[in-house]
Amino acid sequence: SLEYYIKQANYFVNKKQLHLKEWFLPHDGARRDICTARTPVQYFSELGEKATSIQRPSNKIDAIRAMRKLLFKSKFNKENTARLIDCLSNYSKVFDEKNNIYKDHPLHDWTSHAVDAYQTMTLAIENQLINEQASEIVYYI
Repeated sequence: SLEYYIKQANYFVNKKQLHLKEWFLPHDGARRDICTARTPVQYFSELGEKATSIQRPSNKIDAIRAMRKLLFKSKFNKENTARLIDCLSNYSKVFDEKNNIYKDHPLHDWTSHAVDAYQTMTLAIENQLINEQASEIVYYI
């Protein structure tokens, strides 16, 4: 459940003495659950957490380009982001062996969810939802 992940993230930031300011959810965070008629954003709010759903990118290739533009500006704490670094390093396109070319979409594998989380952050920055100058370490989830 979402509550489990919220608790895990809050445990992590408390353990590391960090501040979790806001949650940024992918575009489907604004979609209502058919059973509860609530959106994930509403659910987060009910639990006292601030959450924003990011607008869906026009296409995956543009979203990947946005990630690449910000990737070189990003600084990663190797201890806390080793899995993300590994996923970003191994993210790849689908190879069409029959035509001997790469397709225009990424391979959906073990790297996808972590890269999509990083993509959500870059889209939040691109849409000026995150615009603070970094003066301390802040984790946006």
